Amino acid sequence: MSQTDELVRSATGTSAADTGGWWRKPFSVFQTNLQEIDATMDVEAVLDVIEAQGATTWLINTGGISSFYPTDLPYQTRIPFLIDRPSGDLIGDAVKAAKARGIRVLSRLDFSKVAPRIAREHPEWLFVSPKGAPQIYNTLYSTCPSRPYYQERSLDILDEVIDRYEIDGFFFNWFDFSEMDYSRVYHGVCHCDDCHAGFAAYAGGKALPDGPGHPHYSEWLAFADEVATTLCAKIATHISNRRADAALVLKRGAPIVYYEANNAFGREPWHHNTSENVSAHMTGLPEVSLLVNSVSFVDMPYRMSGEQPEMFAQYLLQAIARGGNPSTYIMGAPGRIPYANLPEAARIEGFHRDHHDVYTGLQPASNIALVRPNPVRRADPTYARSVSEYRGLYSGLVEANLPFDTLSEEFLTKIAVEGRLDAYQMVILPDRHRGGRCAGWLRSGGRPCRADRQQRHHRRGRGRAGNRSRRHACWRTDDRCRALVHLCHRCGAGRGKCLRLPAQRGAGLRQLCPSRLETARGKAGPARAPGALRSAGEMLWPRAK
Repeated sequence: MSQTDELVRSATGTSAADTGGWWRKPFSVFQTNLQEIDATMDVEAVLDVIEAQGATTWLINTGGISSFYPTDLPYQTRIPFLIDRPSGDLIGDAVKAAKARGIRVLSRLDFSKVAPRIAREHPEWLFVSPKGAPQIYNTLYSTCPSRPYYQERSLDILDEVIDRYEIDGFFFNWFDFSEMDYSRVYHGVCHCDDCHAGFAAYAGGKALPDGPGHPHYSEWLAFADEVATTLCAKIATHISNRRADAALVLKRGAPIVYYEANNAFGREPWHHNTSENVSAHMTGLPEVSLLVNSVSFVDMPYRMSGEQPEMFAQYLLQAIARGGNPSTYIMGAPGRIPYANLPEAARIEGFHRDHHDVYTGLQPASNIALVRPNPVRRADPTYARSVSEYRGLYSGLVEANLPFDTLSEEFLTKIAVEGRLDAYQMVILPDRHRGGRCAGWLRSGGRPCRADRQQRHHRRGRGRAGNRSRRHACWRTDDRCRALVHLCHRCGAGRGKCLRLPAQRGAGLRQLCPSRLETARGKAGPARAPGALRSAGEMLWPRAK
């Protein structure tokens, strides 16, 4: 395995060689998250809606918590309403009708919870809170990804579905550790026997934390990420071995990575969320397809209330603009719950469907990159500050109309090894980032912009630190206006000509351009220093000669 392949595998659980499936071309999805009463729905009427929405793929509930087909496995719960369906099999009817129209079918599975009967029979599969209690939500018991239901029985359910139906792919809902339930009640880190043993082996015998306030919580986040990524790779390999033309859709480690564009009460609005996440994926994992699941309702506790059409449209527009595959997500059978945003979604997804040739093979083309802090660091006390700075810089670049890409910090090594950092003339690094992953790019003359909380006074002639200072522009952040101020190596802050980029609402990018700036070779540069704003409104960041 090459170094690049190993980086892809370790980061995502999938292989760089996985490039030939149907999912490597543009597609669009309509997801119906069904309730038990929908087991009798008219599949032809649903397909009429799916085609009118501009979708080419139907994502439909199949199994796990509830089975919408006549399962023979004792650890699934068959939907009782299936007896009112002439065939007794919703999935069989849906697949047959969809294939007749050329619509692909993705099977939605959920292993995060089990019914009370199964919980009583298999307590060894369940989540255990730090207080020793199970997690129960609407009578359902949460399971743990470290335990046998996820690790083994999920493969049995997959096999049953694969053996019966011509499914084009699988999506696993809530494929993660359930610290918090759908009502946002926090239950803590799972303390089952498997998690105790697994974390002790991972962290050198350290005690398992109970939540974010524990000193070992950041290590637990990394452990949980590794457990999920390893399990994703195991399932992806299993599906590929059983049916090579079937995709797997997960948040990580799958041929199709799933990102959910949604809203939530109590969450600070960040209207660039979708664009940011799609860009970070396309720059970090261009060999892996991305599905942007756009939620048509306001929030899970309010899933009968539709999202504002203009807000919902932004999810889809930002997705396709950055190269993602759009998806519209509703609750129940179409028409049972009114969602006023569906006509707008149909217009956008229909445009995407009608212009697949345009959206095929889209690649990032900017020469400016902004590095996003790694979410695994979210337990770090400095993480919120880093995100605040990152979003301020993001807003400044957007408001200045400067095209840029988002690079995710965890993929920097992979991007550098693959040589794709060479496409950027400026890389803006987050607070506290050391830039070691960009060493080769720096040696080739790349110009980083480093955001730091404290002013740094660089002086020549101080060994390696002095050499580095001539390669890094020195920056100080201003939290109040989320601005970036450039400090001259020689003159210090406040001297030289100040060029202000267009900025509104207090978020912007400011640069103090000294009359002469040292280049990467340590020589005095011209007055038009890197970062000068040209008349066309673009930032000039020439590579070192």
